[in-house]
Amino acid sequence: MDVSTLYGFYKLLQTDNLSLAYQGEFSDDMTEKLISLSEYHIENVDELKKSKKKISFLIAESFQNIVRHGDNIDLKKLMENKIGVFFTRNIGNTYYITSANVIENINIEMLKSTIEKVNSLGAEDLKALHMNILANEGLSDKGGAGLGLIEMARKSGHKLEFDFENINEKYSNFYLQVKLHSGPEATDPEHKQTLNTVKGLRKKINDENILLIYKGDFSEDSIMPVLKMIKDNMEKTEDGFITKKRVYMVLVEMLQNISKHCLSINGMQSGIMMIGKKDDRYIINAGNLIEAKDSEPLKENLNKINLATRNELTEMHTKTLVEGSITVKGGAGLGLMDIAKKSCDKLNFTFVPLTDQVTFFGLSAQV
Repeated sequence: MDVSTLYGFYKLLQTDNLSLAYQGEFSDDMTEKLISLSEYHIENVDELKKSKKKISFLIAESFQNIVRHGDNIDLKKLMENKIGVFFTRNIGNTYYITSANVIENINIEMLKSTIEKVNSLGAEDLKALHMNILANEGLSDKGGAGLGLIEMARKSGHKLEFDFENINEKYSNFYLQVKLHSGPEATDPEHKQTLNTVKGLRKKINDENILLIYKGDFSEDSIMPVLKMIKDNMEKTEDGFITKKRVYMVLVEMLQNISKHCLSINGMQSGIMMIGKKDDRYIINAGNLIEAKDSEPLKENLNKINLATRNELTEMHTKTLVEGSITVKGGAGLGLMDIAKKSCDKLNFTFVPLTDQVTFFGLSAQV
């Protein structure tokens, strides 16, 4: 996962107000963090506020779908495929929530039949079916005989979108997507291709071993739920304390860098952040829009940092604190120096001119 991958994802998701892709531990605790992050975004989008409870419910159900259908799978046998990936996207007035997980092929026909039955029913019939299952069939170990699917269809008011993607003779990827509109339904091609986009994202995420992608508002308040989610998840890994601490500190510096220096467009400081892992190293990427005129000075500063030894970086850092021009935005490249000191390799970066005035800046560090 290099810094060019970062811009590829940013370009793919550039029309999204919010994009979140998560691959890792699936638990009730993590569900709460994802809901918290989404609710912060919803609270700042007037068109979505009235749908807050429904969106939170659908996120929880989609997340639980992975838990219900993703157990008892031998990861070692699946090689590069992961048990589950969770996606949420807000495009315009529409919220898309997608779960992608591995299931056994013997369960496909029954699952497909259940979803098709749910999709064939109207609101009143779905309600009657829900009550009938509760009264006569009860709950199973998997959380109910399609109750979750019925409730997702009822809450969203739309048919469930789904697909199966064969892995081998025993396993397949199962995709389930639900959407919720806060106004008239969008009809442009981008919205119609959302599930196919997610399938492509899933493959890239697996290929690059990406653990998290967040594209959205990076104002100071909005990044706190992201940091908390990552910090809590990191604490459950087997990595050493020093590694966890360095990853978190680099992440904080990168997110603060976006928060302080990102161009504000329509009142939103939009950027993208990705965390992946290769061998025993975490790769942390972050990107945002900057004024084109700032590209060359920033590039010169980064090249200077990359040429410095650890001792020279420490001296540069101290000298900057004493003599440098510290601005309201953090100034003098202190954050970049801190990232470089904690990184186990040179910083990678890219500048992609978008217009005469605006450039995409991407930064990558390994810990």
